[in-house]
Amino acid sequence: MIRVFPALKADDPNVGEPCSLCGFAIRAGQRVVLIPKPETQEGSSCQAALSHATCALSGMKTPAGVIERIKDGDASPYAVCLAGGRQAGLQECGLSD
Repeated sequence: MIRVFPALKADDPNVGEPCSLCGFAIRAGQRVVLIPKPETQEGSSCQAALSHATCALSGMKTPAGVIERIKDGDASPYAVCLAGGRQAGLQECGLSD
């Protein structure tokens, strides 16, 4: 299961790090996901890279529909914008615990 993390706080150590997909800096208030990285060393443990949630999930098919983008911030209970202008919650799309 892919988990979308809550919006990052200003003091999060990942703020300012580049998104592993688009290369733009991750900012406070944005939602992120961890995506698997290919193994770099023989016998290494599973590694993951940080990405903007929208970069990683845009176009993904979910039980609620196809994702267009993930809203940043935590203000909306409908954090997922779906194709056709619909909105859904993270749980409806299988993106949270």
